[in-house]
Amino acid sequence: MKNRIPHSADRLAVLPEPGFTVDQVARLGGDLSGLVLLCHERDRESLALSGATLITYGGMHFCPSRRDLEEFRPLAERFDACTLVHRFPARSPNHFSTALRLLGFRRVEELLPDGQHRTSPQGPVSAGTPESLLFSFCGGIGNAVLASSVAASAARHGVRTLFCPVADITGTSLAPLFDPPPEGVTLVAPEDIGTAQAEVSLNVECHDLLGPEDFCHNPYRLGAPGHGPAFLADFVRNVTGLDTDLSATFVGGLNASIPERLQGRVVVCPGSKPGWDSKRWPHMNELLRRLDNPVVLCREPDLEAYGTLPFLEPISGDDAEFVTDFDLPRVAVLLRSAKMVVANDCGLAHVAAATGTPTLFLFGPSSLEQNLHPRGNVLNLALDLDCRPCQGKTQGPGRLAPNDYHCDIGFACLRDLSVDKVLEAMERLRP
Repeated sequence: MKNRIPHSADRLAVLPEPGFTVDQVARLGGDLSGLVLLCHERDRESLALSGATLITYGGMHFCPSRRDLEEFRPLAERFDACTLVHRFPARSPNHFSTALRLLGFRRVEELLPDGQHRTSPQGPVSAGTPESLLFSFCGGIGNAVLASSVAASAARHGVRTLFCPVADITGTSLAPLFDPPPEGVTLVAPEDIGTAQAEVSLNVECHDLLGPEDFCHNPYRLGAPGHGPAFLADFVRNVTGLDTDLSATFVGGLNASIPERLQGRVVVCPGSKPGWDSKRWPHMNELLRRLDNPVVLCREPDLEAYGTLPFLEPISGDDAEFVTDFDLPRVAVLLRSAKMVVANDCGLAHVAAATGTPTLFLFGPSSLEQNLHPRGNVLNLALDLDCRPCQGKTQGPGRLAPNDYHCDIGFACLRDLSVDKVLEAMERLRP
């Protein structure tokens, strides 16, 4: 932290993301000349008019996955308490207050957008590697699989690890997908979280399971592009000191069984999370016609999407066998036993990757940088177009956001990804 704190400063306010105005700072009240503002460097010029002393940070939001977090510890040594100012309504506790907790602030008062104040609970800051860890994660299947590397890595470090994976759409437990887990990892269902005992609790978007001493991470409020699992690993390191092997993803299914006829075949996964339909490759049906006795693994709504959306081609797959009713353990068994898996960028692709099966990801509008599954059995195929990826972008011909996607050039990133290119990639991936 290069900026010096004046001796006359008597209070600190933290603006954890860019976009704050002088009027919002004025809501803090009192004499602003004695105020120190920790703000984003993009707001330096406009907030200089407030009369407060500015200390700036750059890059991502002021969150617990910042790699330079320790550089700001002198603020907590100078001020016992601070005020965290929110631009948007926030759940409590949130990952911005977690960042301040990691710096050692004894008290954090939060100023909400409606002018209300509340005190953020500040549990003890973790010191050193914990003996036990509770890791609660809420997200889609693919994100949960990517996050499993945290649990596996912690167990490898000798930490007794409890892992509670939860589906974001239904709120149900994803534990069956990971059962049995690696040695040192215990699966916990959401309804049992109240009895789970651990020295440190990490909570990623499990708002209904929040405890007062949880360390929180919000992957959607980072303010920077990059690999989502890597940001999660930085958060874990800042809290526990533990490094995460991002390739240590895992799934279970070892105790389930499937018909022998389904094993050893190429499996095609045309699925996508609801509301993300533009991630679907339109030429699945032609690929199925050119493969030898493939298996199609998906849900009935996936087939309906291919049959009704105008930018997709219906899937008939006369020479394919369709599996649409497997539970998660049997899904894991099928993908583990496959000769190869070809999939849209979807949850089942990440399940396949975690089993070790050769897996071909077909990327269109979604971000390879953000969603990369870092394992050696994975090959990613995407066209080199200036407009892709459009995930999270606000300019250009396309958009990709939950339940909000469109493309002015007809989803060219997947439309122009030919079956021949996919077959060539499959040859490169073949063991």
